[in-house]
This record gives sequence, structure tokens and C-alpha cells, in this order.
Amino acid sequence: MQKQTLTTAERLCAAYDLNFADVFSQQFRIERQPCRPLPGFSHHNFGKWALATAAGLPCAVSDTQESDTRIALLGIAVDCDGAVVTTRHLTKQVSADAAISYLNACAGRFIFLITTPKFTRLYVDAAASLGAVYDLKDKSIAATLNLVLTRDTIINDDYPLTKLAMASKARFAFGHTADKYVKRVLPNHYLDMDTLAQHRFWDGAQDIIDIKPADEARALDEIAERLAQIMASLSNHFPDTKLPITGGLDSRVLLACAKPIVSQLSLYSHAENMMSRKDTRIAGRLASIMGQPMAVYDPTRNPDVAIDDESRLTMLSNAGRIANAEGDIETPIPSVRLSTLNAVPEGGVVVRGNVGGLMRAMPWRREIARYKNGKPLRVQSGLRLMMLTDSETLNALPPSDRMKLTEAYENWYSAFSGTAAERAYDLQFVEQFISHGQGNHFYSFTHNFYLHAYCDRKFITRIISLPPDRRAELRYTEAIISARAPELCAMKYTRKNVTMRLKENRAEDPNWFLS
Repeated sequence: MQKQTLTTAERLCAAYDLNFADVFSQQFRIERQPCRPLPGFSHHNFGKWALATAAGLPCAVSDTQESDTRIALLGIAVDCDGAVVTTRHLTKQVSADAAISYLNACAGRFIFLITTPKFTRLYVDAAASLGAVYDLKDKSIAATLNLVLTRDTIINDDYPLTKLAMASKARFAFGHTADKYVKRVLPNHYLDMDTLAQHRFWDGAQDIIDIKPADEARALDEIAERLAQIMASLSNHFPDTKLPITGGLDSRVLLACAKPIVSQLSLYSHAENMMSRKDTRIAGRLASIMGQPMAVYDPTRNPDVAIDDESRLTMLSNAGRIANAEGDIETPIPSVRLSTLNAVPEGGVVVRGNVGGLMRAMPWRREIARYKNGKPLRVQSGLRLMMLTDSETLNALPPSDRMKLTEAYENWYSAFSGTAAERAYDLQFVEQFISHGQGNHFYSFTHNFYLHAYCDRKFITRIISLPPDRRAELRYTEAIISARAPELCAMKYTRKNVTMRLKENRAEDPNWFLS
């Protein structure tokens, strides 16, 4: 007998006259058998569970060499040998432990499920960039809040910033969502699907170790090689692989590492305002240096890519809000943003560089000075650096709410020791900021499949092991670009202070980043 209760996702799509299969085209839902039919989704038997996947979400399901062990991979994963993981790779796995180790070492945007006679688990990628949430009441799992709920939302009064986050004026963290009983699976944890409890399986203690100056060059070469391998694998497997470039550091590192196969990529840049318009000009020069064409999508100045149909803008805005359950549906997403997202040719993979902010110690901000002076990390600084909301709002919270956040941070931080504990600002960026942000937000970008090239646990570990102060000096981004595509170094950056700092360093010593 099939379950008939509709999900919140289906009800909202019906209420706003939207095509459910289109709005949730890259999502999934998992529940106990029997299967709930979802329009446009494929259904897979997975032991006691029923797995439903949308047409736009890559999916591979296979038995392994070990009896009674079954794996499902959702999304895109690139293994350590540079292969995009397919059913064939899953079938070759000789045991559950081998499969878990193999997939946890992959880069990409994915989740995987594994069931054996002893356990059934769900794992997310290194930054949970393909998000997963679970409902402790309904005992179901899904990509997003609206797809997991089959009941009214119970406002989460355990998290002090819930109402602000629901209005897009704050962020969720520590596994919280807008619903009191729906939790987010965090990076470096697995979800026991039988008990719906999360367990940390990686704390960085054995892997995050201070890299000595003499070993930095080798570490950077490993990082650059892995990035190059990932870019090559994606472009070979997905002919329509796109690389957006800007006047910033992260995309330039990707472009440099992609140099051997850059002709296989579709380069583009987009503009929503004056700052990003400067980005497109610099990006165009970088593409020209590489001898490649680059598309520019600027809806404000190019009416051909601007959406001026109000009914379509309303439809796209409603679809975006409903797909990831972020913000008030009645508050329109800016038309220029919707136009930009939909101007890029539909389909294919879009490779982003956001997690690359670790390479320049972006999560540390002003705390770098304390690190240089040998001072310990501070909980309140950690909370501020999580960018949960603006400082004024955070400081104005009642003492009891402030204490809730402090206790949640301390509980999260207590999992780490040694060098990993000293790099908590980096780890919170991955485990909290990315997972609760883009891990959820990307589900509304249904025009293409987005992923982070930097989303690789070993890669992240190597970066975090590099000294934060030297990362903040931009030594390592400069070193990789100089080694992989030195012709890109002379081009200025969007941020004038970055250009001036690098120019001064080069004037003193062309190889300053090696000292």
C-alpha cells in the first residue's frame, strides 16, 4: 500500500502553479518502505528504505562484491585516481569498509548511502555541498526542508536565530533548520539511518598537522595536481563543463590548474553590479591570455540575456524560494540575479571555487594577528567569524540566547584536538558555513549542476595544515598560479589592495612566495 500524504514541496508547487519535477530536479527523498510516489522521480529499493531521485541528480545504485552490501551514490564524485565514479566503480568494491574509504576520499558534490546486514548509513561529501536533512518525527531523509516535511513546520525555538534566518537575516548552524525536529547532516559525520543519529567519523587529529616550510612546495604541488586532475576528469566525463572566472584569487587558481585542458571548458563571467562588471573585464583578459573565448552575461547592459517577463520572473523567484526553503516566498529574488543564473546555457556542470577561500585564510580575518602572536582561539571570535548574523544583532541577543550559541559552539569545538583544534576557524567554515549555506542554496540552481572543485577532504586537510598567516599573505595562491600558469600573474585583481600587495612583494623579490 502506497503512502499518500503529500510533502510540503508538492503542496507549495501546487499552490504556486509550479512543476514539482522541475523545481526539485536535483533533489532526493529517502523513507521507509513502501515508497511514496513523487512526480518525475525515479524510485530505487534500498533494503528497508525507498530512495527517490530527481531526473537532474546523477545517481548510481549497485550491489558490491560483498554479499548483501548495496551502495547508492547521488551527485558527482571524482576518485583519487581521477575517475568520475559510476556504477562500475561501485560494483568493484570488495567490502563495506573499502567502499566507505573509497567514497570518502572522493572530491565533488555528492552523498552516498550504504546498507549491510549490520547497518545502513548516509555520508555527505567533505563540505556537505550536496545537503541532506532528516526529520526525527517522520523518520525520513531528503535534500531540503520542504521535501522532507509531510506536516506543518514546527518552528525551531531551540536555535536563537531561527526567525531571522527564515527571513534571510541570519544563518542556521550546528545542524539546525527552521523546523525543531529536522536536522542537517554535517560534514565529517555519517547518519545512522536506523536511529537517525549523527556520528563524527573524522576529526582531523591524524591528518591536520603543521606543514614545515621545507615541505610546503611538495604540499602545494599535491594540491595543484589534485585540482588539475579534478578539472580534467570533469571536462572529459562531462563535455559541457563550465568554469566561471572573475577577477578574484580562487577562480584564477582553478584557471591556472586547468591550463592543460582549458580548451575543453566553457569559460564565462557574469555581472550583477559595478564590482562584478569589473570582474568580467579582468576575467576577459585572463581568458584572452589563455587564448580562449569567454562569454559575458550582463543582464543590466545586455537586454538579450535579461528576463523582462514579470510572470516568468515571479515563477523563477517562487521556484527558487521553494526549492531550498530559504527566505520568504513573497519576497522576490532580484531580477538581475535570476537573469544571470538563467543566462548561462542550460545543462552541464558548473565548477565553482568557493571552498578555495581556505587557501588565503579567509575564515580567519582579523584573528590572524592573534595567531601570529601565539594567542589561543576564542569562542566568541569563532561565533563572530561564523557570520551567523551581523555583529549588532549578535551582540543584542538576550544573555540566554547568547549562551545557547556559545554552548553549541563549545560542544562542536570539543571534538577537535591538537593542530585541528588550532585550525577551528577553517573547520567551521567547511562544517558550518558551507554546509548550511551553499549545501542548501545550490538546490535552487537547477539550470546547471554546480560543484566545488576544492571539495575534497585530503585537499582541504592539506590546505588547513599550512600556516594561516602565510596563507593570508597570499603566498600559496601566488605559488600555484606562478607554477601552473605564470602568464596570469601580471594581470591585476578586482580588489585593488590585493593587486598592490602582490605588486609590492614581487618588486622586492619575484620569488617572494618561496621565502
